[in-house]
Amino acid sequence: MSGKLKCQTTFAMEVQFQEAYTHNLFKKVQDELSVIMYCDADLVNDDDPIVEFKVTERKDYPNGMTRETWYTVVYNTSNGDVNCICRMFN
Repeated sequence: MSGKLKCQTTFAMEVQFQEAYTHNLFKKVQDELSVIMYCDADLVNDDDPIVEFKVTERKDYPNGMTRETWYTVVYNTSNGDVNCICRMFN
């Protein structure tokens, strides 16, 4: 495949990835960027040292349907620990 894959966002970092990565790796970066664009984080509680966020992830489907999923993410500022109720990272 010759040429560059088209950027999907206006993020400068996407252009940097486009220039530095292979097409396959750049496509994976684009997939992650598209997920990030559909996430919102709202501060729920700031009870030092524990900070709690509600993260909303929106997924749009070709048929016009939309699904939102909510996650609670807790950040401990004293030791840097981050935990999510999804348990995909701790």
